[in-house]
Amino acid sequence: MTRLTLRTIPADELEIRAEQDGKVRKLTGYGIVYNREARIWGDLYEVIRPGAAREVLAKNPDIRCCLNHSDEKIFGRTKSGTLMLEENQRGVKYSAIPPDAQWANDALVSIERRDIDGSSFTFSVDPQDEKITKRSDGTLLREIFKFSRIGEMGPVTRPAYESTTAEFRSAKEEYDSLTANLRTQDNADEIAEAQRTLELRRKKLELKAKI
Repeated sequence: MTRLTLRTIPADELEIRAEQDGKVRKLTGYGIVYNREARIWGDLYEVIRPGAAREVLAKNPDIRCCLNHSDEKIFGRTKSGTLMLEENQRGVKYSAIPPDAQWANDALVSIERRDIDGSSFTFSVDPQDEKITKRSDGTLLREIFKFSRIGEMGPVTRPAYESTTAEFRSAKEEYDSLTANLRTQDNADEIAEAQRTLELRRKKLELKAKI
């Protein structure tokens, strides 16, 4: 199975909403935000273009809304109808009906207090559906035009890659993988330029020798 990539964003409209009877609470927020540029690693930045999730969502995939990516703490799931996803020009908004469990109630209180203020999602992209370009300021921009898969999305208590060595290593490996071809191209250009310079010098020396 394709390896999924993790992204964390500041929570957009992450809140708890109560139905009219006050008994059913819903957790809502944006798991994916379009046209928001984010620094991924070093000089690499990333932006997700509008419509990137359209084809994936049209297939009614089984997506979970989890707390801190934990399969043991699921707020809702599309397969069971407890998670609804809506794509618009801003991004992908989720609405989950949390279970009546102590961990969920505690998490909802933390969200209301803004102690939990991040959202994340996991995804994969096919090579033909992304583009990496080098900008005039020397930074690299990765544009994602279409996801091939979305795994899960939901609230998180801390930014990605902040704490663990494993996540830090994952970010570095992703950076190296995404920029490998560009770096190779840069080196190839430098080598070609050096070869042209040496060839020009050789011709000048030959010309002087004839004189």
